[in-house]
Amino acid sequence: DDGEVEGPGTGTSDSIPALLSDGEFVFTAKAVKNIGVDKLRKMMKQAEESYDAGNQSQEEEEIV
Repeated sequence: DDGEVEGPGTGTSDSIPALLSDGEFVFTAKAVKNIGVDKLRKMMKQAEESYDAGNQSQEEEEIV
């Protein structure tokens, strides 16, 4: 699922195992606190909608 992870440990303890898919990206707890969960969720929603609409990502545009 998407969103903030909750569980044992601290923001730097690596106490929670994660199963990730190729191409996914993970932020550190420090970065999430700085940017904000709500802003990250909004950015992800917009990026996924843009991708689904057939728009290329910035990285793909730079390569072309």
